[in-house]
Amino acid sequence: KDIEVYGDVNKQIYNLCYILPDEKVITEAKEVGTVVDLLAAPQVKGYTFVGWEDSLGNIIEEKLIMPSNDVTLTAKYNLNKHTIKYYVNNNEVEEYTTELYYGDPIPVINHTVIGHELSKWTGLPNDMIMPDYDLNIYAVATKKSYKVEIYDKDFEKASKAILEMYRQHIGDKDGGGRFHFLCKLNVVFCHN
Repeated sequence: KDIEVYGDVNKQIYNLCYILPDEKVITEAKEVGTVVDLLAAPQVKGYTFVGWEDSLGNIIEEKLIMPSNDVTLTAKYNLNKHTIKYYVNNNEVEEYTTELYYGDPIPVINHTVIGHELSKWTGLPNDMIMPDYDLNIYAVATKKSYKVEIYDKDFEKASKAILEMYRQHIGDKDGGGRFHFLCKLNVVFCHN
């Protein structure tokens, strides 16, 4: 009896293996010469999918023409990098602007404003680890308040003493011999 064969007996089939981030492997049988739409890669928090990497290190992004051999593709990702901006009194402190990778520890910034007290930074994550998004961190600088009690009846002498104390401990002298008052100074004259 004669046997009839239907289809292409010379069809060549090879395996296309995908290695996912969790080491899970998905295998598909593909015919040689077939244009393959590659599997959509799963999203991984903190990472951006780059493409599928073959055994030679080539990145294949969307399509593959199936060769006459098995192919293994590994999902390739880049770690996300995000920006932290620091603001004091709603003004950006540009020298502190930094970029960190997702999962990096966030550095503690000890910013000082002469004659001011700085509030606690707000907007930081509790674990101080860089999240998968940009951060804006805020603090408020308020003028320090000092109370000076003078027990001297000589106003001119007392005024000079106050200015000298201010210059040495609080003030910021400019080139013209004037002082920038960077704090509140409450002076009380007491009589003996």
